[in-house]
Amino acid sequence: MSEISDAAFIQPEDRDFSFLDPDAALTPAEVDRHMKMLNNELARAQMALRRVRYKEIRDYKEFCDARSPLLLEADCPVVSKSAGVTVAQRDEWIQERLPALWWTFQASKLVRISAEDYNTRLARQVRCIQSINANARQAYDIGGRHS
Repeated sequence: MSEISDAAFIQPEDRDFSFLDPDAALTPAEVDRHMKMLNNELARAQMALRRVRYKEIRDYKEFCDARSPLLLEADCPVVSKSAGVTVAQRDEWIQERLPALWWTFQASKLVRISAEDYNTRLARQVRCIQSINANARQAYDIGGRHS
């Protein structure tokens, strides 16, 4: 099985990322700074997601290329209701013969799903910081301060 780099996983604890103090009274300028940081992180996460999607499709192609000849072998179970052979049984037969390629592809899928989850969490954080920004601007406008 090919090695999956830790860099493929996008984890916030591995980034230079600051968290907001729940008791902090943020100025609009401070909120803007956090919005820019989130925007940069979202851009990095989207680029990483693109890379892991390409890796997943390459791994899937490699698995399919090796799978195709197996489908033509005489020993390969033929899917049919009358014989009681399901697609799952046939796929299991193939996976037993190509375990490294199968698990490499499965690992690539997991990395892609994790990257998609991280992108979704970042997008939610952007919406939260936009709400905080609206509150901060309103508070500073009422008080007559602007930065």
